[in-house]
Amino acid sequence: MTIRRKILISTILMVCVPVVFAFILWFGYIKISEINTSVSDMNRYLYVYESGISQIDFSKLSEQPDSSPDELPDVNKKIISELNDMGYHIEVIKDDNVIFSNLTEEDRETVLHIYPVNPKVTKRLLQAENKIVINDSINNTDGQYDLTSVYDKDLIDTGTFQSIIPIYMLQPSSIFIFVIVLLMVTILTGVLLSQWLGTSVLRPLEIIRSGAKEIAGGNLDTVIKHDFNDEFGDVCKDFDTMRSILNENESAKNEADSKRRLLLSGISHDIRSPLTSIKGYAMGLKDGIANTEEKKQHYYDAILTKSDDIERMTISLSELIKLEDVDKCFHLEEESTDAFITEMLNEHSSYLHDKDVEVQFEPDARDMSVLLDKKELPRVFMNLFENTIKYRNTNRSKVLIKTTLDNINDTVIIDYIDDGPGVAPDALPHIFDTFFRADKARTNPANGSGLGLAIVKRIIEGHNGKVEAVSQNGLDIKITLPVARED
Repeated sequence: MTIRRKILISTILMVCVPVVFAFILWFGYIKISEINTSVSDMNRYLYVYESGISQIDFSKLSEQPDSSPDELPDVNKKIISELNDMGYHIEVIKDDNVIFSNLTEEDRETVLHIYPVNPKVTKRLLQAENKIVINDSINNTDGQYDLTSVYDKDLIDTGTFQSIIPIYMLQPSSIFIFVIVLLMVTILTGVLLSQWLGTSVLRPLEIIRSGAKEIAGGNLDTVIKHDFNDEFGDVCKDFDTMRSILNENESAKNEADSKRRLLLSGISHDIRSPLTSIKGYAMGLKDGIANTEEKKQHYYDAILTKSDDIERMTISLSELIKLEDVDKCFHLEEESTDAFITEMLNEHSSYLHDKDVEVQFEPDARDMSVLLDKKELPRVFMNLFENTIKYRNTNRSKVLIKTTLDNINDTVIIDYIDDGPGVAPDALPHIFDTFFRADKARTNPANGSGLGLAIVKRIIEGHNGKVEAVSQNGLDIKITLPVARED
């Protein structure tokens, strides 16, 4: 249930519960009053009777003896009519003469049944079945009036009598108790609803606060439980999603920091080694250790060689950094895979011949086009050729390049397979990392800067492809590129 719905229900209950309770209490009081038909009922009937009789102008009745209700003056007609509506019929006698009566024959039979001998007894109130007979006498300025009133419950106007009389009978103490009880019910309802809403709000807030505190302390593995079917449940889910993203970002950051440290360590090591050699040869020349022309020439050549090593490494590092911005580096065009490889091999045939590298190309008969950068993708193969030459254990190298169309994944797979010594299985997942060398003993940058295959990976990823290595009778570099489609 949502918080908004809970607040709505709470507001409705806050209003309805006291009102419903008030009605229950009120109708309960009425029912109790109806059940208690003894003295309290008699007093009630007598109270209404006396209230009405006290307003009758008996002198006006004396002026018109034996008058019917319709012939009464307006003031008496209104009062007697109201008494009639509340079930009261009266008969007024003065000096043994009936000066007004609206008693029915049935009323007279009831009076004779209750008072068979002397019906004229002052202030006498007796009940027979559904009728109550009240005998009374009133002294007025013009004499004494004897009254006989018959109250018939069957003639009552419920809209007048039943709704008004209970109010007449309520005592101030009863009203005070009624108000106190209603106030207590209202307060109790408010407390219970506040407790309900407080639990609905404070519990998830405490969970979120506790989770935020753990995350702020660096514990990104804290799971935010979200078993609430309301807005807080959505917040907890979003909070937990944020935590997962932060955890992933932290892992990525740690991995990037590790690679950065490795990069800096590799740069420092690979620059220090040739610089140390250059410094040593320069000092040898300065101190006159190279005392012959032949030694001097050897020192000069060594200094140039080490300088070339540093230059190659800085160029590779610059290229690697430039490839970080994929959107700006690559300009992809649709090109036939087989045509591109054939053209690339022709352009570098002299280099391959000079380095004693024999290349065999086996194209797939189902030639497909891919999106490639004609400037950057050839560098992938040149780096692979250089890697083969640097780590071969013979004077010549054989390389097989073949293409395969993968219809299931809609990709073209380019296999670059050389006949070198291969790579140990535990080192295969890392050969595309910067400054990684499978042979830890190779510390000479001339044997590889550790950036060539990292550049290969960056270029292939810039082509929306992927690259992986397999060691089998040499090293197999598998390059996967998506097939170019019209969309």
